[in-house]
Amino acid sequence: MKYRLLIALGSIALTAPVQAQSLTEQFAPPRETLTEQLNRRPQTDEISIVLRSIADQNFQYGREEAAVGRVNEAIAAWQQAALDYEQLQDFASLGSVYESLATLYTQLGRSPEAEDVLRRRLAIARDTGDELGQIFALNRLAALLLVRGNPGAAQILSLEANRIAQQIGDPAGQGFALSNLGLISLQLGQTEEAIKQLEVAIDFLRRTREPAVAIRTRTVLGDAYRTVNQPQDALQNYLVALDLSESIADRASQFRSIDGLIAVYSQLGQPQIALDLLRDRLNLAQANPQQQLNTARLLAEFFAQQGDRAQAATYFQSAIAIARYLEDRQQEGLLISRQASLGLR
Repeated sequence: MKYRLLIALGSIALTAPVQAQSLTEQFAPPRETLTEQLNRRPQTDEISIVLRSIADQNFQYGREEAAVGRVNEAIAAWQQAALDYEQLQDFASLGSVYESLATLYTQLGRSPEAEDVLRRRLAIARDTGDELGQIFALNRLAALLLVRGNPGAAQILSLEANRIAQQIGDPAGQGFALSNLGLISLQLGQTEEAIKQLEVAIDFLRRTREPAVAIRTRTVLGDAYRTVNQPQDALQNYLVALDLSESIADRASQFRSIDGLIAVYSQLGQPQIALDLLRDRLNLAQANPQQQLNTARLLAEFFAQQGDRAQAATYFQSAIAIARYLEDRQQEGLLISRQASLGLR
């Protein structure tokens, strides 16, 4: 009896693997041929293709939205595109998205966000050896730091950008870097050096399509020439800056150029032209309360200098009213104090 049990157990032990193998084969999916295996793409590749398509669509959608002024939609689309390109490890496209975001943030005056994406852009460009990307980020970071009152750091970045641009023969990069360096020199009181740097910057920028940089360079050069009492040279640069800013509908630069022209014509003893420019400035400021305030203040000062006390008082009152509307207590206080110092009511 025991012998029969051992035989039975042995029979089970021998036949079980065969039965298990048979079951595995029975329920396994059909085997692919070698050709099918070679033609089949991995699932990860299919996901990457879909993700890239979505990222590209978001990048393009952001451009379209930015072009028509829907900046929030543009930013959201570019931020999503950046996340997708980062997941795909497509650093070239990611860098392009960061450039678009940095440009838009700068236009909107959102300096912290602009600085953040520019530093990300610079890191990618350095890691990948992208020299043009490095020049883009270095120059724009330097410009931001200048606005924020940090000329020392801006100078270091601008010198690096200029060095790389010289090495690869990039006139736009050299023009931007020298424009930054000229502005730094002017801020440090080195006016003659600033003029030299800015004139060379303009020579480089003439060979490029960088109107925004050219406008800023011309305006700063006008300021420098006015500082050394060369009003005709200042006038020429302000006029070019105004023409360029009108051609690209850059309102902020138009205001700066007009302000420079007003100062020069006042310096040349041509108050009527200065007044005409002030009226042009007032028309330009119709949709901008802050610029309306600035223009009313300038008109008040102009008429005070011309001895027209009644007109000066009128524009001081207008400026004070706008300051109250804007809830700008500091400006309101300064205007009231200035009006009182001139003996106007």
